[in-house]
Amino acid sequence: MDKYIIVPWDFTINAENALLHAIQLSKVAEARILLLHIVNKKFFSKNKELISRSKIAEKKLKDVAKEIFKKHKIMPETIVHVDKLYKSIKQIELSINANLIVMGPNYLENKKTYKMNSFFSALKDIKTPFITVKTSPSHDYYKEIVFPLDSDKKFKETLHWIIFLSKHYKCNVNIIKPYLTDQFKKQDMVNNIYFTKKILDKKNIIYGIKTAKKNKPFKEEIFKFASDIDSDLIVMMSKKFNDYVLHNKKDMGKTPVMSINRRSDLIKYSGFS
Repeated sequence: MDKYIIVPWDFTINAENALLHAIQLSKVAEARILLLHIVNKKFFSKNKELISRSKIAEKKLKDVAKEIFKKHKIMPETIVHVDKLYKSIKQIELSINANLIVMGPNYLENKKTYKMNSFFSALKDIKTPFITVKTSPSHDYYKEIVFPLDSDKKFKETLHWIIFLSKHYKCNVNIIKPYLTDQFKKQDMVNNIYFTKKILDKKNIIYGIKTAKKNKPFKEEIFKFASDIDSDLIVMMSKKFNDYVLHNKKDMGKTPVMSINRRSDLIKYSGFS
């Protein structure tokens, strides 16, 4: 069964940047690319107008796919879906073998811009990880990955993707941990580090561990570290994405962020064997 990388397509530069990342990832994941355009029926008072807009979008999207094939020698599949963005993503994810979702920081729909935090909560229960990008890829392939690791025990799904990316890209894994003073959190951190090192050593993955500065917010240190080493990707759980990205008023730079939801089938140690 074919695997797919979904790229929500709103005919903007954000979608084009997401596509370039998706093309990179599709080559190593051996996945097809699906361009998903949304037509929200709430903007149309008459069904005739909705059908007309959908047909126009279908033609435009197919033309885009042809241009992509000419330029990149990859022919993406296309779908125009009538619904809200988050509902469409959830429905399409269930209907195909979705491997990843790659998208810009917002989505333009009928001249209205929807930012990620407006529909993020609705995406928290999907199984497919998503990558949020702001610019085109910095390198031809992933060289450096940043992995924030704190005392939270709910992080093991991130290792699944770090192993996958490291296997195919031979990239370096850069672990950054907060400076902790609480003894209970410090012990949990020790346990998390031990588990992570055990898994990465078993897979012969190159990694380093950095401790964030004592007097700086950890979420700011994550993105500064990623920028300093010219990282290609930051990998974190969706809860951390919500805390570190969506609820952070400061500019977090241009490094793409992969957000991963909890999955019961990957929680056990056997999921990493």
